[in-house]
Amino acid sequence: MTDRIGSCLGAPSTVCVTGGAGFIGRWLVQRLIADGHHVVVLDDLSSGTQACSETPRLRFVCGSVLDRSAVESATRRADLVVHLAGLVGMRLATREREQAYRVAVEGTQMLLDRTPSGVPILMASSSAIYGLSDDGAVDESMGDSEASALTYDGGVPGYAVGKWRMEALAREADRPALCVRPFNVVGVGQVSQWGMVIPSFVTRALEGEPLTVYDDGHQTRSFGSVVTFVDCLLAVMRAPGAWSLPRRALNIGASTPTSILDLAQMVVARTGSASPIVHVPYASAFPGRTDLRSRIPQTRTLQSLIGPVSWPSIESIVDAVIGAARP
Repeated sequence: MTDRIGSCLGAPSTVCVTGGAGFIGRWLVQRLIADGHHVVVLDDLSSGTQACSETPRLRFVCGSVLDRSAVESATRRADLVVHLAGLVGMRLATREREQAYRVAVEGTQMLLDRTPSGVPILMASSSAIYGLSDDGAVDESMGDSEASALTYDGGVPGYAVGKWRMEALAREADRPALCVRPFNVVGVGQVSQWGMVIPSFVTRALEGEPLTVYDDGHQTRSFGSVVTFVDCLLAVMRAPGAWSLPRRALNIGASTPTSILDLAQMVVARTGSASPIVHVPYASAFPGRTDLRSRIPQTRTLQSLIGPVSWPSIESIVDAVIGAARP
């Protein structure tokens, strides 16, 4: 099994990427192909787009991780599976709470059951499993409570509890399995449709429309470039120690906090927009839910596996998104 992990990204390897038409998925697929691997994308296109046509090194399977035949077709010859499929964005996950839960839990179980035995599976969990904790940087040992994830979901199992149970399935799996916990991965290509804050702010600023900030705007997030996140993913996949972590879980994210109000002001300034910033109650947009005051990752474990990570500044990320969005 150790040999299988060590060679799973050897050239040429076949990697199945579920959710490969999504934001992170498209960036990862491009890198894998550029690195000489064969890729099979499994995506139902419910929130992504088929970014490129099939080539000798890219095959596209249009289907859901809840569909047995689609999963079997996509993973049949895989040396590695990267499970990114899921409902992302607070608006979508709130609106489709039950589906978010099903994709996380039943979709993961389908992959574990139908992917050939011994094939490693890397799964995208979420920092949402930490619930509403804002006691400084969170480390992997703090993700052990389903009750904590439930607070994030507003008391009814949904996106966060689904990701927590995904991780429980990974810990029980009789194969190499690892859950990464992304923290606010952003960059060019992310869409604003489901409430992603940077593209939402940039789009509205360029159109001269008000930027909406919930409550006082002093809640902080750590924004990490999708390019660097994909670099980390690839390095982690090649690190044998990652596949033997005791909790099978790993934080990946930048550790520099930015307040949402500062972000809004930054976008207005860097676009040269006259857009006003409007404060509205969080509860008016998400009844029954509580917004996080802070969400910053502790990444000592990541650095012990792949070394120091240099994350681009939030200013450079915002500038890149603005540049891509201008007509």
